[in-house]
Amino acid sequence: MLGPALQLMTAYGNRAQLQLLWYYNDSNKFYGNNESAFLFGMNIVSTLQTNFTARSPIERTAGWLPLIWGVYELGYSTAETISRFEMNVELIDFAIADHLFTGAVRYESREEYQQGDFDNIAYTVALGVQTPVGLASIASHDDPLIAGMDYLHQSDHALNPSPSRVPPGTIQEHGNFNILPLLRLQTTGWDAPYRDPHIYDRRTDWLNIFDWRMAAGYDISDNRGRGRFAGQIGLNWDIATVQGHVLYARGIGSVGNESPDWLAECGVRRPLGRIFVRYDSYGMNHNIARGDTFVVGVGMNL
Repeated sequence: MLGPALQLMTAYGNRAQLQLLWYYNDSNKFYGNNESAFLFGMNIVSTLQTNFTARSPIERTAGWLPLIWGVYELGYSTAETISRFEMNVELIDFAIADHLFTGAVRYESREEYQQGDFDNIAYTVALGVQTPVGLASIASHDDPLIAGMDYLHQSDHALNPSPSRVPPGTIQEHGNFNILPLLRLQTTGWDAPYRDPHIYDRRTDWLNIFDWRMAAGYDISDNRGRGRFAGQIGLNWDIATVQGHVLYARGIGSVGNESPDWLAECGVRRPLGRIFVRYDSYGMNHNIARGDTFVVGVGMNL
């Protein structure tokens, strides 16, 4: 590995590195056997910390990269296998008129492996800014709500389609849409790292905690023909804890070009991950995806 890198300390004292490196690999099958490339990206060296679960952005340490979290999931059914990777990065806090704002990036990659057919992958990126707002009386934890404004892009593609689907001289058209602006309002508990860590205490009790998210935006370009308005509403219900194992149910519904079109999920969650049953639709074009998916899976928090 050779190239320049900018190192900085995160708000929690971990080391982050923005890097533009030339990679070369020889005789290592795991890394592609014999490959070379320039890659620009971020590398973060950290250890597992318990305080990442601070519910309110006011409770965490402000500065560069105050929160970074993600999830990796594998889901299985009789017809397909789903893998999903999500990464959320709060880039930097800054103040305007003594009010806290945070630049944020969300990335999602969802790959579907179809048995006996070609596969597909969907990429979603959201870039924006968010801030806590003082509407604690309608938040599930009596914490400030989070208001945000994002630019959202999704692109989905077929992977390894058969020659019969792509005649010589043609391409398999991919799907995409772009939303700007996308306005959102949500409870702090909607995102996993803000969840109250006390719900995982070794006890058995009813929780009855609700978290929600609402979003609305304008579709500036797409190839799905769903109109210009895009909206979404989501609800998460933490039902009960059984010796620190949280039973939950989650639902999402969208209109226009938002993603997913709809989702219904239930499962059992712990701080390090969860086991779930999910039924969803990402609304990808029929030349790429087969439609609704139903999987049983496991997720690991990163």
